This record gives sequence, C-alpha cells and structure tokens, in this order.
Amino acid sequence: MAAGHRQQALAERVANDCQARLLQPRRAGGRLAPVRELAAELGVSVPTVRAAQRLLADRGLLQIRHGSGVYVAGAAAKNWIGIYTAFDVFQPRTSSFHTLVPYALRNYFSNHAIDAEIYVGRSAAGEYDQQPPNPRFLADVAAGRLSGVVFLTAPTSDGWEEWVAGLHIPAVGDHTTYQVNTGYEEMIRQAVRHLGRHGRRRIAMLSYAPGTGQNLLQKALAEAGLPLHREWVRHDFHPMLSGSGWEEFREIWDARREKPDGLLVTDDVLFDEARIAIQELGIRVPEQLRIVTHANKGAVRRYPFPVTEAQCDPERYAEALGAMLLKRLRGKPVEPPVRFVPFEMVETAAVAAPITHYIVPHEVEGAFAGQTAGAQNSHISGGRVEAPVVPVNG
Repeated sequence: MAAGHRQQALAERVANDCQARLLQPRRAGGRLAPVRELAAELGVSVPTVRAAQRLLADRGLLQIRHGSGVYVAGAAAKNWIGIYTAFDVFQPRTSSFHTLVPYALRNYFSNHAIDAEIYVGRSAAGEYDQQPPNPRFLADVAAGRLSGVVFLTAPTSDGWEEWVAGLHIPAVGDHTTYQVNTGYEEMIRQAVRHLGRHGRRRIAMLSYAPGTGQNLLQKALAEAGLPLHREWVRHDFHPMLSGSGWEEFREIWDARREKPDGLLVTDDVLFDEARIAIQELGIRVPEQLRIVTHANKGAVRRYPFPVTEAQCDPERYAEALGAMLLKRLRGKPVEPPVRFVPFEMVETAAVAAPITHYIVPHEVEGAFAGQTAGAQNSHISGGRVEAPVVPVNG
C-alpha cells in the first residue's frame, strides 16, 4: 500500500514537471518525444512516465493515440489557473479581505505570465453547499481547461472534500493539504498582551468563532495572568448580518455594572458597527476603553477615535498561496505545507466623521429577537433595529 502511494505521488510530480517544462512551449497538436527519451530526460522509469501521461490526459492536456504517440491536446494552449471562492464577495457587507485576496492572486499569476480567472460562488452568511455553486467553474474543471486551482473559501462538507480529493489537477487553499493561515490564535495572544501593556485588566471580545474564540481568549488571558469574563465575550451573530456588531457590543456593555476597559474585535466587519455603539454610548476611547481590532492592510478605513489595528496583509496571503501552487505545477515539493502570515499591530489616529442613522432590514430583526432573550435589547422594536451609522468614507 505504501509503495503504491509513493508511486502515485511520483507520477503526479512527474506529471506536474512535464506540464511546466514540456507542454507550455509546445503548440496544440504537437507530438511529445518517445516515452523512453522522456524517462531518461526526467530521470525516472518508463512506467512512471506513462502513469504521468495518463494523469495529464485526465487533465485534458494530452491525447494518447495508441499506435501513433502522445500529443498536446487542443485545449492545452488555453489552460489557466482558477481562483475559486464559494462565498459571494459581491454582497454589500463583505470583508475587504475577500476581494483583496483574489485581486492580488490574479496579479501574482499575471506577473508570472500565467492567465488566471476568478470564480465566485453564491453562498451567503452561514450557508454551505455540497459542491461549488458556480456552473462555469464546474464546467471548466470537467473540460480540463484549468491547470490548477486556488480555493479561497470552500464548504465544510464531506461531499466537498471528496470532490476536491478527486481532482486531477494541483490544488491549494481551503480544505486541501496546502494552506495559508493568518494565525488567528497568535493575533488574540498579541492583542491581549498589547492591552495588558497599557494597563487593561478587564478585557472583552467580539468575534465570530463560537467556542474556539472564547477558548483562545481564555488561554491568552491565562498566560497574561488575567481572568476571563464570559459575559463579555460575544460570538453569536455572523458579521454579515446587519447590526450584529452594534447589538453584540451593547450586550457586552450592559452585561454588568462593572465595565470592560479593553476590547478585542477579531473581525473588521463586526467592528464597523461596534464602533457605532461605542459612539452612541458616549464611551471615551482610549481613556475608558482601549481597542484592538482586526483590519486588512490596503483597505480604506476611518475611525472616530484612536484604535490599534491587528493588520492582516491580503497581498502576502495571496503571494504565499500563489507560490504554493506554482511549486505544485512545477512538480516541486511544498514545504511546509501550511504557512502562516503574521498580523502586525498598527496604531491609528482618530478621523472625525458625521453621524447619520440607518434601519436594519426587517428580516434581520428576527435573528436578533431570537438570540438576545434575556439581554437588554430595548433597541429592537416594531420590526426595526435602529442605530447610528458613521460612514466609512466620512
């Protein structure tokens, strides 16, 4: 069994090497050298070359004509990289991370003279599908038009993982062996240390990581010798639900007579509305409450008070994923298979902005009404959730 896996892995490496070295310079219809010549050139056995050619034929890159030879398929000259996200990045409350990363990835491949196309799914907040909900992406994969795929977001389902495992082209990203992580745990640890260095001992957190986020916060607080106040941790609402950050911060502030003096927000979209509640309640920042919030480098942001950003760099994230896929296409080992892009703590200054008002859509009110039982939610009435808004662009 182990020998079979090794042979399969070697055949895949040779196939990727052939794709990078032999196919790209040739025109469609061109005939490859005899199998024994290729084996000698690549330093492998004849059976391994034949297995690699079968893999490339499965990818739609080669045509094996028995008795005639092996030829570059007609679609070979048109292959490109697929950049896929199951998440609908065109939704108005999408984090800038989900648009900056595919944009940077496309530029990365363009700089390496490789065509790339972005495929966008239709999954909304909290929705997951068994297979990629993009017919064009499925059709291009089935037709062998893609030479590789970067998965940015993908459903967490058995059906999806089986579909990815059955691909005959190199893939990196979400739910594959080769991934790039942003170091969520380290971000929480750094934020707690930062707040502690500024004398903050009562730390609250807004996140969207049920269970995981609170456990990581508890661990970071314990390392800093600080207690966990569970009533000051909120992770119930998806960031894309309008009003979620606003409502959850008010729940934290109203939870007890004693107030937190430090706040960590692990999602930039959540903070967009939490800061509105902070202004509405007249909280002095940073005198009463020092804040560390997740942010994306390169995104346009304005804050009405000083904030420390835990910045993620989408460009570095994209470059790391792109480099992984290039190595796989060239048959090179990817070590380590999981890379981390660290956060950077950056201080920001306040920018004055006018306050206006908005009304959360009626369908969202039901989500709040069902999840805030027992909390002080007098802001919700008559099918509306009213809160002040500070426009990002002022």
